[in-house]
Amino acid sequence: MIRTIGDWAPERQVFQVLIALTSGPRLFLVLASYLLSRRANSPSVGLVAISGLIRTLLCGGWVIVPSWEGGEFHDICMIG
Repeated sequence: MIRTIGDWAPERQVFQVLIALTSGPRLFLVLASYLLSRRANSPSVGLVAISGLIRTLLCGGWVIVPSWEGGEFHDICMIG
């Protein structure tokens, strides 16, 4: 079985920590964007906020669960 460098424990942990550190500011930007744009009374504002939240959660699932531990969940998050 061939594994990429991201599957090896030391490199994977560094990558996971970096993704975790950037998820907080990303969620803050999604919230700030929603709060500043919601006065436009446009339905697309909520859709953009929901898609930003889903993208952040899918990125977390894709990074935390490697392909060799939980292949289906990893693939679903990566495709999403």
